Amino acid sequence: MGNSENSSNQYRDFEQIHVAILTKLAEERPQFPAHVPKLIHVLPPVDAHIQGQWQERLQLAKKCYNHENIALIPYYAQNSHWLGMILRFNISGQLEQAEFIDPVANSNFNPMKLQMEFSKLFSGVVLKSMTL
Repeated sequence: MGNSENSSNQYRDFEQIHVAILTKLAEERPQFPAHVPKLIHVLPPVDAHIQGQWQERLQLAKKCYNHENIALIPYYAQNSHWLGMILRFNISGQLEQAEFIDPVANSNFNPMKLQMEFSKLFSGVVLKSMTL
């Protein structure tokens, strides 16, 4: 399989992840209105291997979603290993909570690089690991 074909397949995977999250939120919101707030924004996925993409998504979340809301950022770590980033902003647009979910049991994912980039934009806020 050629490199451009791999890129094309990965792009489709990223699109499918994004659409799947949006679809699931739309389905769940009417069924569980107390648990699925209306102001949830799903940002485009981040590929850990693309320099600066994580920082771009964080800047987008900070700039565009500056009122009480939640921003979800799918994060592709490697080899079908996805993480979920959850940023919760308060009514004044300040980042109130930042978490990531790693669904892989006994994962060896090291979040230090994520935290370093995260701290450049949101100093003083720790990106915490959340378990399911």
